[in-house]
Amino acid sequence: MTKKFAEQPNYITECGGTLHGYQLEGVNWLRYSWSHHIDTILADEMGLGKTIQTIVFLYSLYKEVRALLMQLELLFQFVKCGSVA
Repeated sequence: MTKKFAEQPNYITECGGTLHGYQLEGVNWLRYSWSHHIDTILADEMGLGKTIQTIVFLYSLYKEVRALLMQLELLFQFVKCGSVA
């Protein structure tokens, strides 16, 4: 989870959304903080997109955990098939 987004994730673009640069920076900060077990609070003026930053952050966790689980499932299937042979 240490991968920093240089540009907004494809799933935002595919939905027709666009993150501002400061929102992408906020998402990267949330991802960095989460991966280093640092508690964080997003705080700024109203209307600058804290909600969308949080949603993108949580969805990035979902996508990465889901990909990891799929890889583990394939590994378990391989081990299971290998032990039968």
